[in-house]
Amino acid sequence: MPACPRGHESADPDWCDVCGIALDPPASHPPVALCPVCEAPLEGRYCERCGHDSTRPAPAAPPSGPTTWRAVVRADPAWFAVVRRRNVADPAEFPRDAAERQYVLTGERMAIGRYSAGRGTTPDIDLAGVDPAVSAAHALLVARPDGGWDLVDLGSTNGTTLAVDDGPIRPHVPVPLTDGAVVRLGAWTTITVTSPTRRPDGSA
Repeated sequence: MPACPRGHESADPDWCDVCGIALDPPASHPPVALCPVCEAPLEGRYCERCGHDSTRPAPAAPPSGPTTWRAVVRADPAWFAVVRRRNVADPAEFPRDAAERQYVLTGERMAIGRYSAGRGTTPDIDLAGVDPAVSAAHALLVARPDGGWDLVDLGSTNGTTLAVDDGPIRPHVPVPLTDGAVVRLGAWTTITVTSPTRRPDGSA
């Protein structure tokens, strides 16, 4: 209800019943910030739905049609257990409430790493504040002419793994990704790369 600045109660929304002065309407709620990528409500720096960093420009609109590949980033307890057994890193406590993030693979390459102003790294898949064992410039997803994607480790500190039993891939050597390939890096992060033929539920 509009309030009289002199403290009077008024049933009339426009004029005070007691002193007759004009009443100001109640202040409207401030507009809710929306993610510029997926338009979900934005409560902090990173979008809880798609992971976009709100301090960076929104990426160009993804291509439509059958050429769109996607990457799903998760905190994986199974990979966390492997890292601990190998003692490759000294990870912090596993983040059991970490939100899943989805990215559309666009352009010629997608950088994976952690944002660092000091090192000048602004990765497309930014894991700053997500996984402390990911290097600032960790890996690249590189588009192939045939429409697929290659994975390239950039000489990261803790390496990048596809098949757990095979260990980390060789740095700076492109490795073709198949539909549904799982990229393992950092203390607990997995990135599942899916082709356009895979349905949103993950099935082929």
